[in-house]
Amino acid sequence: MRSSPPRTPRRSVLTFGVTALFKATWFAFVIATPILGAWTASSLAAYKNGPVALAAASGVLLFPGLPLLWEAWASFRRRRRGVTARRFLTFVDRLILRTLFLNLLFLGVLLGTRPEAGFAALSTRGDWMLDGRAGRGVDTARHWIFRAADRLEWLYLAAHDNPFAKMSQNPLPVGSTPPPPVPVPFAPTPSPSAPVASSTPAASASPPPRKPAGTDDAPAAEDIPWPVPATLHPAVVSIPASAEKSIESVAGYIADQDTTEPGRLKAAHDWVADRIAYDVASYRAHRYPPQDAETVFTTRTGVCAGYASLFAALATSLGFEVVTVGGDARTEGMDETGEGHAWNAVRVRNSYVLVDTTWDSGTVSGMTFTKHYQTSYYETPPAVFASDHFPSEPRWQLRTDPISRGDFFRQPMMTPAFYAEHRELLSPTRSQVTVHGPLEILLRTPPSLFTLADWGRSGDENAERCTVVRGETTKVTCAFPPGGSYKVKIYSNTAQSGLYHYIGEVLANREPE
Repeated sequence: MRSSPPRTPRRSVLTFGVTALFKATWFAFVIATPILGAWTASSLAAYKNGPVALAAASGVLLFPGLPLLWEAWASFRRRRRGVTARRFLTFVDRLILRTLFLNLLFLGVLLGTRPEAGFAALSTRGDWMLDGRAGRGVDTARHWIFRAADRLEWLYLAAHDNPFAKMSQNPLPVGSTPPPPVPVPFAPTPSPSAPVASSTPAASASPPPRKPAGTDDAPAAEDIPWPVPATLHPAVVSIPASAEKSIESVAGYIADQDTTEPGRLKAAHDWVADRIAYDVASYRAHRYPPQDAETVFTTRTGVCAGYASLFAALATSLGFEVVTVGGDARTEGMDETGEGHAWNAVRVRNSYVLVDTTWDSGTVSGMTFTKHYQTSYYETPPAVFASDHFPSEPRWQLRTDPISRGDFFRQPMMTPAFYAEHRELLSPTRSQVTVHGPLEILLRTPPSLFTLADWGRSGDENAERCTVVRGETTKVTCAFPPGGSYKVKIYSNTAQSGLYHYIGEVLANREPE
């Protein structure tokens, strides 16, 4: 009888499959490492307005350039020493290991010495190779590029020093979802802040570009219950000195003067924003005295943590459920990443609202705090609040679909006043852009408002004026010298002449010629 061929053992097939999978994973890892290194280096170059092409070329240098040179040098040394013994590893194995070592070393040095800048660069300019391109394929590629960048947030957090992030006081169980804010009609009451010279607009029009993907959560003016008029609550105006001896006495007086929940919350916000001065010296020195509510109430000074602590204590005494939220925030003059900050979320009308008494208290310039009460950060719509505040816990964004830290870095740096005035930024849709010539900014602006813009290098007090053309859309054109990074600041006013107030900015990197 003819014997049947032997069967291949199931274990051999399994072993072959596991081995093949391991080799494929190993090979993909080795190939991905130099790509990641080149991507990081080129993104940092784009972020800092450096030589992007040179940085991108590091990928070729790291594979196969340097590994081949290393192999050639090792072979040369073996010949000089007269070594003829057969090597344990093959040429391909040695090349792979040398490639892996060099690229991991390069990545380690690059990200280890600049972890925060590395993540910020990947999150904001990681798609530099797609600049000027559009289409479904480009949008898909950009989506996955930024998803990959988001996976490196742990590196940023490991190095990021945020003294206020751990101050979050959560009365809710971990994992629970706070109730969403309830929108009511919007009533814009913008207030001026930064005075500059008047603009000289002319007439023109330009068709607006399509709305970028990912902006469905952008604020709609007719749905925003904000801002309320920037007028101090009557109880704060009339409160006698005898009623300001303690947090409890202030709360008692407010409760006697106003029996409504919204009125009491507004009074608590107004008292803290009006009575407390910002401790600029401690902020500049990065050495903070106690920021508990009692200390801040007694000294009448504090940094953001103190404002938030005192507001929480006062509002709690008035019967509100208050959370102190730690995170990062950015304002005029800062980069896209911002700095450590603290604010509050309050439950009112069976919904949580966002309050920042620090930024409603005044402004800081150098070592000087200027008192300037406002209500831009009182019950601010979550989508507007997220333009310059990013909580450490995503749930305190109070958004149906919370944005990532990378989204926060990428979004344009517009202020609440920008949205309160019913303005819309059509382009650019990013906080930082690279241009080969003049920068063009397109805005949809109500006819009753005027726009001014200027540009200058960071830290340069001498700003140059941009050209502003009014029409169906407002077109701002800024012409920069080649090879530099420039901040374009945008201002607004209800009249063509007079004092304009700051409403946002864009960072532009001008390529050298």
